[in-house]
Amino acid sequence: MKKEKGILSSYDSLDIDEVVIAIEKTFHLKFDERDFEKVKTYGDFENLVLNKIEGTETEDCSSQQTFYKLRKIFIEEFNIPFEKINPKTQLENIFPSKNRIKKVSILKDKLKTEVNFLKPNFKFSLISAILIILSIYYFFNQFLLGLFLFVIGIFCLKIAQDFGKEFYAITVGELSKLMVKKDYKFARKNPETYNPKEVKEIIKNIFSDMLDIEKSKLQYNTIL
Repeated sequence: MKKEKGILSSYDSLDIDEVVIAIEKTFHLKFDERDFEKVKTYGDFENLVLNKIEGTETEDCSSQQTFYKLRKIFIEEFNIPFEKINPKTQLENIFPSKNRIKKVSILKDKLKTEVNFLKPNFKFSLISAILIILSIYYFFNQFLLGLFLFVIGIFCLKIAQDFGKEFYAITVGELSKLMVKKDYKFARKNPETYNPKEVKEIIKNIFSDMLDIEKSKLQYNTIL
């Protein structure tokens, strides 16, 4: 009998590794190779993640909890009036461009998260990309020059990440959802709890977004 090909059979192992790393970061987990020995289907992988998460199961809404946490920080740290904070509030109204980077850093500290809320600076990102491409070319012709360009390119990338001012999310509600998607554990009011239904949805979104797989194809019995 011919063995059925899995849905991930056409993907490079590095692409799959990136998905695993994204899930580890989102739920603050750590997998080892032995964890995947018995994973044959998408449902097996879901169960693996759920079994790895430590805490108490609940049925509450994480996005709502994150919104309340954000509102509390906005009031206490940035003196934003309660009545001016709702899910549709524009983030640029809370974080003026002038002090945005510093205030967002304070917000991340209070949330205990490493999620990037700001996009990298476009100009430095472009310079970084050009330098890294050039470095690859010169590695085969003038190694030292290639190495120098690569180091400068990485430095520019770091600057781009540190000095970006444009938000990934536009509203407080969108920021809440971004937090849940990227750092589920600390998006919740109590990090020691989790909603299995939400966890499954986040796993499916990560697979779908990163591997461009239709969600309808990610069923419990889908062969990986």
